[in-house]
Amino acid sequence: QKKNEHSSAVIYFSQSIDNDPKLDRAYFGRGISYMKINKYDMAIKDFNKTIELQPYGPHAYYYLCIIMNKIKRNSEAKKIIDKLLNFEPQIANQLKKELNL
Repeated sequence: QKKNEHSSAVIYFSQSIDNDPKLDRAYFGRGISYMKINKYDMAIKDFNKTIELQPYGPHAYYYLCIIMNKIKRNSEAKKIIDKLLNFEPQIANQLKKELNL
């Protein structure tokens, strides 16, 4: 990822997930790489899986909101922000400002 080789990163993260299907960091990392190569549907799945495995980790919510905004699904982004307000209000408010929501 640091070298912007996101297609390769997807492969490596997928291998990590094959080895440990509960490795939330691998889903998160793969989601970032999918997002960088504009495979938003795949990134959404990975960020949702990250949230399922780590429900109070704010970073997956953050990137999920960014994608929802990019693909013009702002009502979904607002729902994510509302959920985030319950346990990470600082990040929720940052998203509101960044995305003008």
